[in-house]
Amino acid sequence: MKQFETEGYILARYQVGEADIIYSFFSKDLGKIRFVAKGIRKANAKLSGQMQPFTRIRLRLVYGRNLNILIGAQITEHFDLLSTSLEAVAVGYRMCEMLTRCLAEDQPGPSIFSLFEECCMALKEDQEPQLVNLYFSVRLLHLMGSQPNFEDVKPAVQYYLDYDTGKITGNRPNTHYGIVPEKVIKLWRLVLTNTVAKLQRISNVDELLAQANALIEKHYEYHYHVQFRSKQIT
Repeated sequence: MKQFETEGYILARYQVGEADIIYSFFSKDLGKIRFVAKGIRKANAKLSGQMQPFTRIRLRLVYGRNLNILIGAQITEHFDLLSTSLEAVAVGYRMCEMLTRCLAEDQPGPSIFSLFEECCMALKEDQEPQLVNLYFSVRLLHLMGSQPNFEDVKPAVQYYLDYDTGKITGNRPNTHYGIVPEKVIKLWRLVLTNTVAKLQRISNVDELLAQANALIEKHYEYHYHVQFRSKQIT
């Protein structure tokens, strides 16, 4: 049977049958893929200890008729988010869910892969989880080509984000909009022009971060028709 290797991160897992698991996996060279690990839920399964969240894993797979089959796995880097704060763990799972639900399968995305690694490292280093969440959410939209237009904004008394068009305007849209404080627009711009490490210098913006994250989540809901199940960080 023909084999191949790839490296990346587990995004999600689904139990099937008595002992199998289907994994959604984000690979640097292949993009989002799925495969099955047969018998991995058995007590003596050799590979179960390798298949951990927030861990970079080198996989060995064989081609299958419907799903490729896992035959080998080796951890190459472990971010160990599960030993950090509950907020950091929640943001980590949220990032995985966003990739699972917004990315098409079998489309390589090296820039998105690098973004995911950058944010995992930031969470591991105990950087502000809400800020990492916003950074990942906005940058992911940018890389997928569906971010709100933060730049072409004309001065106005009140700003609105039109979820249908992605435009920020001073005129209230008829439907599907959110009210956007001017400081939120400035924060979004900072996210797109700075690394996540540099953004850690921002302080005393908890309420602003909550507003910025909530508006971006609504933008995801309208553009990708998803409501994320992972806990919203507030």
